[in-house]
Amino acid sequence: MRVLNIGMLSIIAGIVSTAGSLTATVGGSVDFTCTYTLDTGDTVPGGSISWQVKTGSGPEDFTNIAFFSPPGSSGSNSFTQFATDYKNRSELFNVTANGANTYVVVMRVNEVVCTDEKHYRCSVLFISTTLGPITKTKETSLTARAPAEQPYAIPVPDPDNIEENMEVTLSCTANVGKPPGQIRWWRYRNGITAPQEMTGVSTSTPPVQNGVCVYNVTSTVTYRMTKDDDQSVWRCFVDNKLLTMPDRDKPNQESKRVNVFCKYE
Repeated sequence: MRVLNIGMLSIIAGIVSTAGSLTATVGGSVDFTCTYTLDTGDTVPGGSISWQVKTGSGPEDFTNIAFFSPPGSSGSNSFTQFATDYKNRSELFNVTANGANTYVVVMRVNEVVCTDEKHYRCSVLFISTTLGPITKTKETSLTARAPAEQPYAIPVPDPDNIEENMEVTLSCTANVGKPPGQIRWWRYRNGITAPQEMTGVSTSTPPVQNGVCVYNVTSTVTYRMTKDDDQSVWRCFVDNKLLTMPDRDKPNQESKRVNVFCKYE
């Protein structure tokens, strides 16, 4: 807040505020909302409110996405030429009043993509009868989330000709989403409808990167087969914080039924 002291009088220019951070799921929508409050005598001209996106490394390297006009002013909401990608999947709502001298500015981005994960800024130009034109800004950041996805291939036992007491390896690779989740292994004995047993879980967690929502993880389990594993099925499934359904319904791939041959002496 900028304050000018003139003798015993304090004059405060307008105030801009927004959430410090936002979170959105890839494919969903997110509202970029800011409010501004006029001080006594302040006005905001048409087209002088904007949402901006950070496009450089400097503190002021922001580029306008869209302009807004306050109620009762001449001018309309519009996207900038720079913001073609946003324009095709976004909405600009009319600025609305929220109490005395306070107004709400909303840009809704639909079909969120991972590259939307950036810093944004709401900017408002106030015309003060005492201080003249003053631009106030407030920043927010967007974090994108993505659910884990179905593993890429069916796990195949190696070797595929399995004898009793033989060690067998199965491997599974999947996108574990953002925030990165895990791959878990379940074994079904005596047919797929039998009670299940968890036999392994991936332990590696990829380092999270800004603007990246695909994190591929490979999990491998090695197991010594017994005669009780004959006709068993091995299922790898993926999980992260966005998947809230029961484990059996989470994205998965499962092996064909395993044949375990017994040795006779």
